[in-house]
Amino acid sequence: RTPRSIVKQNAAMEDIAKVCTAKKEPRYLYHRYIHQNPDTKEQKTAHLFIYYCPDDAQPRMKMMYSTCKAMVLRVLEKMNVPVTNKFEASTGGELTDRVVMDELYPKKTEKVTFKKPKAGGKKGKRRLISKKKFTAS
Repeated sequence: RTPRSIVKQNAAMEDIAKVCTAKKEPRYLYHRYIHQNPDTKEQKTAHLFIYYCPDDAQPRMKMMYSTCKAMVLRVLEKMNVPVTNKFEASTGGELTDRVVMDELYPKKTEKVTFKKPKAGGKKGKRRLISKKKFTAS
C-alpha cells in the first residue's frame, strides 16, 4: 500500500482520532502538527509519528504492526522525513491536542528531596574510640 492523505491539512488531533477510531485496525500516521508554543507564543511545527493500535483489533494485525513499526521509522529516516516525536495510542482519547501539547512541552516539576535529619545528642564529631583508659583489675 502506498501512503495516502486521510485527513485535511492542519487537522486537529481530534479529527485524526475520528479517522483512527472509524475502523478497528492498527495504523501508522504521520502528522505535521502546527501549534503555538505555550511559553513564547510563537508558531511551531512538530512532525509526529503516531502508532495507533486499538485493544480490540485482531491479534494477528497487532503483532504485524508492532513488529513493522521500527522498519517504518527506519524507512522514514532514510527518506529524510523528519520525525520529532513518536506517540502510541490505543484509544481515541489518547489522541487529543492537550495530550500532544503535554508531551511536546512537559510541565516542569520540582523534585522533592528528603533531608537527612541531624544527629541528636552531644555536639561535635562522633568518636569510635573511647578516650578512657582501661585498667585490669
